[in-house]
Amino acid sequence: MVPKTIMAFLVNKTKSMVQRELVANLYRDDVDLTDLLQEDNSTLKKREDCKKMVATLNEAVNYLNELRDFSFAAQQQSAGKSGDTI
Repeated sequence: MVPKTIMAFLVNKTKSMVQRELVANLYRDDVDLTDLLQEDNSTLKKREDCKKMVATLNEAVNYLNELRDFSFAAQQQSAGKSGDTI
């Protein structure tokens, strides 16, 4: 139990030191906030890829729905001609 407690103290102390350092660097005068708030290019590319994938998947769902509706309508028409009920 003692090693876990020691690790917890070390982690908490390190976390607070890093947080203090980050906040101090954030509030410096020479920091441009637009650079800090700008999204990474790889994240932008992933977002665009995801948007394309969502559009493609929506098209596929629409196609499958049309196919299902057409198949269902064809079954109803053939059942109506033969006198069978579904």
